[in-house]
Amino acid sequence: AAHEGNGNLIAGVGAAVRFHGLLVYNTMPMAELRKVQDVAFEIEGEFSLYRLSAITKIPSGLRMLAEDGTTIWVDEDRVNIIPQFDSRTVLSTNTTGAGASNWS
Repeated sequence: AAHEGNGNLIAGVGAAVRFHGLLVYNTMPMAELRKVQDVAFEIEGEFSLYRLSAITKIPSGLRMLAEDGTTIWVDEDRVNIIPQFDSRTVLSTNTTGAGASNWS
């Protein structure tokens, strides 16, 4: 914080944000995964944001649990999004292309 000449206080706040493709999460070390708070992506023009409550590495990939009950499974070439009370959405590199930038 800094003071202006007239006695007013100037303050600023900031946060660092790092973006990773969803398929990259599977290769990240747990120390880095523990820092992940949110997962956001866009599918066919529809934006989704999930606040995470848990991340678990399993032999077949990675499981992320969102606060709203949605489960996001990440494996080698596929992401499964399973809302608690809705149908599953599957994102596959075969249909979207490897490294799609809108999977962050």
